[in-house]
Amino acid sequence: MSDPGNIPSPRRSDEFPEQAAVWPSQLSRRKFLQVAGAGLTLASMSGCFKKPREEILPYVKQPEQVVPGNPNFYATTHNWRGYGRGILVESREGRPVKVEGNPDHASSQGATDAVMQASLLGLYDGQRLRAPHQNNHTSSWNAFDAAWLEQFQRLQAHQGRGLWVVAEPNSSPSELAAWQQLAQRFPQMRVMLEAPYTRLSLPQTDYRLEQADIIVGIDPDFLTEHPESLRYARAYAQRRRGWQEGVDVNRFYSLHAAPNVTNAQADTACVSAPGRWESVMDGLLGGGTGDLSKTERQWVEQTRRDLQSAGARALVIGGSYLSPVLQDKVQQLNRQLGNEGTTWVQHTPPPQTDAVLAEQRATSQELADALEAGEVEALLCLDANPGFYFGDLLVDAIAKAKWSACFALEAHETARQCTWKLPVHHFLEEWGDLRSFTGELSPVQPLIRPMYQSRARLEILHRLAQPSDPQPAYNLVRRHWQQRVSSRFEKWWSEGLQKGVFPEVASDFQGNPAPAVSRETSTPSGTGRLQLLVRLDPHIEDGRGARNAWLQELPKPMSMLVWDQALWLSIETAQEHGLEQGDVVELSSGDRRIQLPVYPMRAMDPGTMVAFMGYGRPTAQMHDGHATGYALEGFGARWFWPAVSLEKTGEHYDLVTTQHHQVMDGHDFARVRKTGEPAPEREEHRPPEETSFMPEPPKPPMGDAPYKWGMSIDLSSCIGCGACVTACQAENNIPVVGKEQVAVGREMLWIRIDRYFSEESGHTRILHQPVPCMQCEKAPCEVVCPVGATLHDSEGLNAMVYNRCIGTRYCSNNCPYKVRRFNFLDYRPPKEHPRNLQFNPEVTVRERGVMEKCTYCVQRISRARIDARNQNREIRDGEIVTACQQVCPTEAIVFGDISRPENHVSQRKAHEEDYQLLAELDTRPRTTYLPRWENPPHEDR
Repeated sequence: MSDPGNIPSPRRSDEFPEQAAVWPSQLSRRKFLQVAGAGLTLASMSGCFKKPREEILPYVKQPEQVVPGNPNFYATTHNWRGYGRGILVESREGRPVKVEGNPDHASSQGATDAVMQASLLGLYDGQRLRAPHQNNHTSSWNAFDAAWLEQFQRLQAHQGRGLWVVAEPNSSPSELAAWQQLAQRFPQMRVMLEAPYTRLSLPQTDYRLEQADIIVGIDPDFLTEHPESLRYARAYAQRRRGWQEGVDVNRFYSLHAAPNVTNAQADTACVSAPGRWESVMDGLLGGGTGDLSKTERQWVEQTRRDLQSAGARALVIGGSYLSPVLQDKVQQLNRQLGNEGTTWVQHTPPPQTDAVLAEQRATSQELADALEAGEVEALLCLDANPGFYFGDLLVDAIAKAKWSACFALEAHETARQCTWKLPVHHFLEEWGDLRSFTGELSPVQPLIRPMYQSRARLEILHRLAQPSDPQPAYNLVRRHWQQRVSSRFEKWWSEGLQKGVFPEVASDFQGNPAPAVSRETSTPSGTGRLQLLVRLDPHIEDGRGARNAWLQELPKPMSMLVWDQALWLSIETAQEHGLEQGDVVELSSGDRRIQLPVYPMRAMDPGTMVAFMGYGRPTAQMHDGHATGYALEGFGARWFWPAVSLEKTGEHYDLVTTQHHQVMDGHDFARVRKTGEPAPEREEHRPPEETSFMPEPPKPPMGDAPYKWGMSIDLSSCIGCGACVTACQAENNIPVVGKEQVAVGREMLWIRIDRYFSEESGHTRILHQPVPCMQCEKAPCEVVCPVGATLHDSEGLNAMVYNRCIGTRYCSNNCPYKVRRFNFLDYRPPKEHPRNLQFNPEVTVRERGVMEKCTYCVQRISRARIDARNQNREIRDGEIVTACQQVCPTEAIVFGDISRPENHVSQRKAHEEDYQLLAELDTRPRTTYLPRWENPPHEDR
């Protein structure tokens, strides 16, 4: 299985190797007496040893906020590509165990995405750097401080000439001040602030999606690739709930070449090659459409009519991978519509590191040239991995620096090339601050004492600039803001830490950030038969998540691949070249060549291929020694390659997906409704009257229960991001099984997200449907269990009694929804593994041979029931929030007591559009769905 370091592998054989040495397979009488005699001897000697005196002491005064068994929540901030997103972290007796969104933070609004959820696992990564290393030998921070002081004095004599620093942009005001100090010490130093995401094109605008009647996206990705994507997802979903009274469903047009989470929501789409987008934009701007294809022309005419009709209530959004030329055309179109101030506002994001280091800024190519020329006297890599991101340029050249140090969480590709490898804090261990994209200031505060000999980023920067004045990051943050807030500081500080958002303080750093130096500056063009788009992976991004097993095993939103990524190409292109899923091809453009396995994808432009960054990291190894996937190598330098050749190699690589059926084959699992159409009759399934010689099975005793739990999932709001899947995994101690086990259908995730394609009027619709346990009132799984391990409780939950289960798997075979999971292997980590610190103590860690499934987060239900009983009241509506519901950025999931008509979940279920999955089976599921609402142009109906 794949072992990223933070999840130990399951034990397949030698389950008890220590006993195996004592009890051989053929035990002779003599051997038995030897072993038994040794045991008696040891038992008699146990009284001869003098045990050391040990004491445990209770709290003299127990901290008020620490109540054993009750969780505490602390506000901190997650760094998402240099900008802050507010989170709340659940702590259990000092152990962070779960990440939630901060409802008081404007950028997260109480939601998270899968990457934020999985960031917790990095804290407990078993392969983290634990101590400083010099030349691969364990050293100490004191030794490094002495070595840096020597370098510091020598470099200061030359004003920093020969000093190169590699980092990533950051919006932390405290860090910006530290960077300024470093620049003052070394005015001639050079700083490379590059990562793949810094080449993305981020317009200086803030969208008001809830105000837009017409949205036009040009290769849109605002639901995933924007710093405000959580807020945008919630605002977008507010205008898509056609079942909700008073909601006027807006219309979404999309121009793209390949599917993604955002354009999958489009009401109508134009799938076109990237080289054609500039001509299409000219048509939208009022230019001629003579050189457009018939499909493009029809789309332009429909879109232009709706844009002109909507006027200021329209919005045009360009994707983050667009060239500046196309971004300019997007802004021209918005200005024509006169929509500024209505559906978007001009906004300058807060300054990042590049804003205060404009004079020292350098490119990756300049660093590579300096390394090759022997001009790098000292190289500092601060929590960055250029050896992988720019591997073709830097991975070998880094070792040519005369002196080098890398500050990192792990011994990654860059760290292995440096003289010094030095551990940094995980963000849940450090103090700091961050600003969001909109400028909101929030704290970064630790949830746990540093687990290893590491330092905070801010402290490292300060010590580099002032080695004679070592200060912890806590002091540095407080000192920075104390000078600006003055007399009211202590109140300002404490309120900010509690709420997770500081009251507004003007930034010291004015001016716009310097433009990204390595961004493509020309519009896509070219006449190649095949064009290649390069994208960040939706989960592991540019490779920084490659060691995170939760992200690796989370199926990709479109391909449903796990533990790998592949080259997407259209069904037509695959058939033309005789390719099937997993066939390895060679791509070439000039002197660049790479090999990738292919994945035929629907809804693709026939002349376009898509490759994803982040895989092929040498330091993220599989258990069998094979690197995790294929690297893009030199093709990662640009987002668009206009002319690429493809050649079949004859090799095959096993790609693993969790879904093998792409279409519904006439079924209506995920339903779609169009605005303006008459509502179908309310579905009330009535089984046919039949005579049976077998008596009816007894009904569960639910009649007098005070509560009846149920769930409603709105497909109009669900975007298929997968945040709910990872949240469920973190909350319920769900194990990771690895690529090999997923390949044979042994995945353990309690929620799956099914993805379907359907064709209508030339438009390929993409649907996502979350499928947890349905909690059936007439559950087929219960009647076949021979030991009563799965049964109904009085409140309607289909419960599991783990210590009764004997592993027959009859229940899984009889479940029509296929949502039960069986522990084929022992997935529990060894006792000494740090992963054990993350486990939720309210949820049992299951053993081998036990069946498990979604429980509606019964531990949260029990906690709320206890609180309500202690306060002599009933459980309030909305008091219980399941893990999947809590993280959902679009509020697609609602849970609660369905016995009270006034509750939110009951009102959803009472809607005429509410339906049951596989209702014809008469299982009476407590989990039901609302269909996806669409608003296509009348020409497409």
